Amino acid sequence: MSLSGSCIIKIDGKEHAPETVSFVFSDEHVELLRGFLSEAKRLQTSVRTNKGFPTSLRFSAENGQLMKVNNIEPTDDQRAILLHRLRPFLLQDEPYQFGKIRNVVARGTSSSPFMQSYLKRAKDLFAGTAMQEQIKVSIGDAILNSEAALTAWLNVDEYHRDETKMISFLKGKQLPSDDITRPIFVMLLRYKVDAVLALGNVVHRILSSSGELGTSDV
Repeated sequence: MSLSGSCIIKIDGKEHAPETVSFVFSDEHVELLRGFLSEAKRLQTSVRTNKGFPTSLRFSAENGQLMKVNNIEPTDDQRAILLHRLRPFLLQDEPYQFGKIRNVVARGTSSSPFMQSYLKRAKDLFAGTAMQEQIKVSIGDAILNSEAALTAWLNVDEYHRDETKMISFLKGKQLPSDDITRPIFVMLLRYKVDAVLALGNVVHRILSSSGELGTSDV
């Protein structure tokens, strides 16, 4: 058994016309998509409840001086809620980990160049490479606004208390103060939220168009 059909995907912005995307998914993959969508909706609800998870980041520096960071970020409690909601999409052993579901959607919509481009952008958002296209912050050859740095930080300060992860990542270099690094990592988390919700939008369109969602799911 499999699920097949087509749906219309609309990207926000006048320059993007709606695209019709064909798809084919196995029953096993449909169950994964339903589970991912449920978790994505929980994340979206938390973001809305916390007034959109306000985040901004701006760097400034002068010759011979340390870099300055001007930022807006959520409170410690808001960040804790977000990190909890993001766990299913971040941890590699989770069935709804972002990369796994993105690959499922990519295979199921492989006939659509538009969707492959959309999913590539979502992947870049999630991995932090989209942020690096704007600015790259590094210590030696260790890039701070990267997936590896964020993972090390989460293991040290948030999900675990394993300092060896950050030590290994920095390869003996000194990590700047928390006032500089935390805003960078929080911004990377914001990019991940955007990526998950973008993928969730596609999954919702697919399942809605094929009648896989009940009225309680919409």
